[in-house]
Amino acid sequence: MIDDKTFNQVAQAGHFAGGSAIVLAVVVVTHEHAWAVLWGFLLVAALAGFKEFWWDEHYETAEVRGNGLEDFTFYMIGASAAALVAILFR
Repeated sequence: MIDDKTFNQVAQAGHFAGGSAIVLAVVVVTHEHAWAVLWGFLLVAALAGFKEFWWDEHYETAEVRGNGLEDFTFYMIGASAAALVAILFR
């Protein structure tokens, strides 16, 4: 059985990866259009906000839901890291 601390660390790594994957996917799909990083970042903010503050509250059990603000923050940290990488290596 996995303990709560490890479960949360794995979950936050997943949120980070999800946020960064969305930004990088938008950059790749738009062929690195100048506004792609911003659109990717805004897309992560919208999707993560909806998922963490509405979807999870209605459809996830309390055992796995965790802290919505913490989850949202890790999505945005991942999006920020991907945006930085996309800007620096453009």
